[in-house]
Order: sequence, then C-alpha cells, then structure tokens
Amino acid sequence: MLFSCVQKPSAKTVSVHVGVEVPKENTLSEFEPRIAGYFEEITAISLTVTNSNGQKVYEDSTTNKISPSFRFELPSAGTYTFTVEGKRSDNTRVFTGQTTSEIRAGQSNTVSIVGEFVKDKIEAIFEIDKTVWERYNIQSTQFSFKKESESNWQIENLNFTTSNLTKTIQNLVPTMYDVKFSISLVGKDQYVVPQTWTAEVDRKISVEPDKVTKVKFKVVFDNELKVVVETLSIDLPYVEGVRNFRGIWDRNSNTLTLTWEYDNSEAIFKIYKRISDYGGNYYFEEVGTTQDKTYVISNFTLDEYNRIDGIAINTIVNKKESGFVVLEKTDLEQR
Repeated sequence: MLFSCVQKPSAKTVSVHVGVEVPKENTLSEFEPRIAGYFEEITAISLTVTNSNGQKVYEDSTTNKISPSFRFELPSAGTYTFTVEGKRSDNTRVFTGQTTSEIRAGQSNTVSIVGEFVKDKIEAIFEIDKTVWERYNIQSTQFSFKKESESNWQIENLNFTTSNLTKTIQNLVPTMYDVKFSISLVGKDQYVVPQTWTAEVDRKISVEPDKVTKVKFKVVFDNELKVVVETLSIDLPYVEGVRNFRGIWDRNSNTLTLTWEYDNSEAIFKIYKRISDYGGNYYFEEVGTTQDKTYVISNFTLDEYNRIDGIAINTIVNKKESGFVVLEKTDLEQR
C-alpha cells in the first residue's frame, strides 16, 4: 500500500530524491537466510521529513524493499532531517536510518540514508530452585556472551542476594550469539550430598531487530542437580505497563513503599531492584510478586539505596508481559 502527502510544486518548492541503503550482514553465512527473513517481515518502509523546528513537513511509504527511494517536493530550501523505518505489520521495526541535510533551491538534491538493523537486548534470567537454595551456598556464578563470529567472551560475575536474578545486555546488533552460564555450589552442612557441585552450560541464541531475546537458566534438583535452559524471542510490550509509578522511602523505618495504577484486575506485578554495572548493563533482582497496586520493600537502608539505581515492575496478564517499567532512584521521594 502506497500513500503520501503530495504537495503541489510551485516556484518556491525544491525537488528532493532520497535513496535508502538497506542494512546487510555479510560475516555470518549461516545467518544470511535469517537476514533475508527480516526483510520478508517488512510490510512497508516509511520516510518522515522534519524541518529545523522539528515539524513534520512530509511523509511517505513504499513496499519496495530491494532499492527503496522517494522523489518529492519540499516547500522551501533549508535544513531537514530525513528518517526511514522498515516496519513489520505489528509496527515493530526491522531497521532505521536518519540523516540531516541542507536542501538548496535551484539544484538537484540527492539524500542518501544508510539503514541499520534495530538493536535489542538479551534478558538473562537465573533461578535457583527452592530446595537447592536451602541446601547450598553459591561459591561463584558467571554469565558470558559473545557474537558467534567473535572469539572473545564478555564475562559477567553474578551476585545472588535472592534465589532469582535477571541481567540485561543492551544495544546488541542482531546476529547469532553464544551464551554460557557457570555455577559452583557447596553444601551448607556435611549431610548434603553431593557436598560440592559445578556446572557449565552454553547455548546459541539469535538476537533479532526490535525483539527481546530471553534465556533462562534454572538450577534444579530432580534426582540430581542440573541446569535447565529455556530460550524465547518475544516482542515487547505485549501488554501495557504500569502508570503513575511512585516510590516513597521512609528513612526512619527503612521501608520503600511503591504505588502504581493499572486497569486490569487480573494483572500480576513482579517487582525488581535494578542494579547497574560498569558496562552500562543492568541486573534485576526479584523482590516479590503481587496483584495489589502497592508493595512495601523492607530493610531498605541507606546502603541499599546506594547499591541500586532504580526499581522496576514487569506486568503479566494472561502470560503476556509488559517488560520493565523503571522508577529511577533519583525519582524516589524521601521522608
């Protein structure tokens, strides 16, 4: 379907030709069919033009995914920003591109935009089964990841304060990734068998444009200790997140009272503490779950305030998720 805002040429209008270079991935031969699949998912490539004041002056779209281009008139010469987006039918984006150009009167104006795949993230979830958590102490845990095409692993040490931990790795280029989880346990007393246990598991996962890739590592005891791995690529948000999210920190009682608004009475809310690392990624420590629209975190001391950088809620309705809605630490009210 092709649509456009057509403006009648006049003596003041200027002609513009916009060419779009679609993104490519040439380094992974096994991944090339999936790249082609991304473009099959695109239903339209849109162009939006804004002037130096940020006002939209032109928009158009095309279904030509091989060599998309646009020819049109702008009302006058000047500086304009040109933005393209290749979108799926659900409005998620496969690629984007943007450039700002000076458009001059009395000449041919050609603008080139280089598209890039939309980056997204891996959400790694780590769960320790209740039986394992009660019987063992964690000696060490690590999560490692790398592009399939690279050899150097990025290693993240994990610090469990509860039996559930979530870590996000952000701004990842869509391609295949290797992920690895390792853990060492020691029994809390001499009666625990086995007394020590070490495991390492790895998986290959794909990060796709505008989709969150989830990978869950769950340490369980099922006749023996083992790590169960689940992977899932999802579009977020499936459902709307919470609104008017507030937090009040009572420093006398060391409590953090959270409140929010949500319309669906069947919604389940999972509350997390968000902790940043030096690489710009985040840990999400699960605090609790409720169907109320308020939650109190106890033992919220000054040390805990300094340790975290925000509070997050993930809303779940009929097994669909909103993704994290984050209340920044700087936005917490204090009493």
